[in-house]
Formats: sequence, C-alpha cells, structure tokens
Amino acid sequence: MENNAIARKLEPPILNPREIEGLLLNRLASVGQKYYAEKSGISESTASRRKAEGHFATMAKELAILGIQAAPPEAVLVSRAYLASVETLADIGLKAERSRPGPLGWD
Repeated sequence: MENNAIARKLEPPILNPREIEGLLLNRLASVGQKYYAEKSGISESTASRRKAEGHFATMAKELAILGIQAAPPEAVLVSRAYLASVETLADIGLKAERSRPGPLGWD
C-alpha cells in the first residue's frame, strides 16, 4: 500500500469465533427466540435448546473457518477495493487542502 495520510489495514480481518457467536446471540436476543423458531421451522423449546447446547458457537466457528463475516443489518459492507479508492480520494483531498495558499490578506 502506498504511503498516504490515511493509514488503514486493508488485509482481511482475523475472524474470531467468539465475536461472531456474540453477534449471533445478540441478534437472537434482539429478534427473539419465538421469531427465530418460527422462521426456522422449529419449536421455541428447540431454539432454546440450540442456544444452551452451543449451536451458535458451532455455527460461529464454522463461519470463521470459512472466512465469512457476520454483520448486523444496520452495518454497511463495502469491498476492500472500494475502501481503498475512497481512502485514495480522501488522501488527494487532504494533500490539496494542505497545499492551498493562505489568505490573501485583504479581508
């Protein structure tokens, strides 16, 4: 990566199964076990049992192994190439602002 004013790591993140599990469980709590059970075609007790038996921990581990990130619906996901492009444009704007001449003095 070039030396620009905005320094970000654009390498793929290291996926942490515990973080993914936390996201899954928070989302489950947000939508509710009843809704989850209805949409999954299972009973509410089965949904509760899945949670207690580590179903979501297993799912999170599998997602991490496959390199799949979990994100809440309010998150905006962009590609690394798009983010790099936006950073390049921001860097160009910052350089232009820094090279801008000062006030002319007749204010």
